[in-house]
Amino acid sequence: MKDFFDKHGIGVIVVVALLLAGGWYIATRSEQPKQRAGPGFDSTTYYKNLYQQGELNYQFHSRIKEHDTQIKQLKGQLDQEKRRIDGLHGPDLQREVDRQFNQDADRQPQTPPTRSGQNDPVQRGRSAGGPPVPGRGTGEPGHDCPEGLVAVSPNSYDFSAAAGYPVDEQPRPASPKRIGDVHDGFSSDDAKATPFTARKLVVADGHPDRLRPDSRDQVSRNNFRQLILTNGYVYPRIALAISSVETGGWHPSTAIIQQRNLFAMKANRRQNYIGLRFGYAVFATYQASLDDYGQYEQAVIRVYGIRGEQAYIDHICKRFCPAPSYRAKLMKALNGSVVK
Repeated sequence: MKDFFDKHGIGVIVVVALLLAGGWYIATRSEQPKQRAGPGFDSTTYYKNLYQQGELNYQFHSRIKEHDTQIKQLKGQLDQEKRRIDGLHGPDLQREVDRQFNQDADRQPQTPPTRSGQNDPVQRGRSAGGPPVPGRGTGEPGHDCPEGLVAVSPNSYDFSAAAGYPVDEQPRPASPKRIGDVHDGFSSDDAKATPFTARKLVVADGHPDRLRPDSRDQVSRNNFRQLILTNGYVYPRIALAISSVETGGWHPSTAIIQQRNLFAMKANRRQNYIGLRFGYAVFATYQASLDDYGQYEQAVIRVYGIRGEQAYIDHICKRFCPAPSYRAKLMKALNGSVVK
């Protein structure tokens, strides 16, 4: 044995050392190190949050559907109300107009303020009433333009249809008349004071707001132009353009002309009209319509401080008629053959 170790002792030691090293290596490799989880990572919490988010999304979309359903119902109710109003005639229509617009119709007009200076542009109109009452109304030009101002104090004139000029007689303004109980444009005393009577409101086919033509009160287009341009407006060219656009060039067959409404005025607190037809004013004379627009023009100038034709056009188009087509029609009338 001694001889064996003397000869192979080093080799044995090396083999034993290798075996020990191999065993230690195998032992250490068999133990897998534990992985450290990332900070805050928890699969249970993640899926819980994901589930809650899904519930919130479902509730959100459910509420959107409920709101859409409510909006559709409200639109349906609004359309139904519009159809109901469109179907009204005569006294029923007048009561609806009073309910919406004439709640303070019995209020007395205030005294107009004293003006200093003779060049005040607001005073150049013929029929200035009391101070205007700013607000939302429907007595302004434009079939699609219901918003506007309200002036006060009715003031009507008659005119000679043959000459096309106003006459000096001024009928006394009566209390506001209603469609259901009006048969003549004026009372009997007023009719005696005027050389030409107005169109008469007669009951026809169950509609008391139908009009019967009067041959003594026919006015040509040239007379309309002359009446508007010589009526003392601050901006007569714009008044002429508005009247031309609203009446289709003063064509006698248009309903608005038959109602002697030269500017498509709707129900308003000025109440210079003798009745209403489908929401549009029915005037006793053409001159009454001209004077009503004069009050409206002065109210706009006085309240908003309008100076110049362009400022007046911008105000009309922006506040009452924002549709680009309406401005285009007005500019075409101003620049075309209507206004010269």
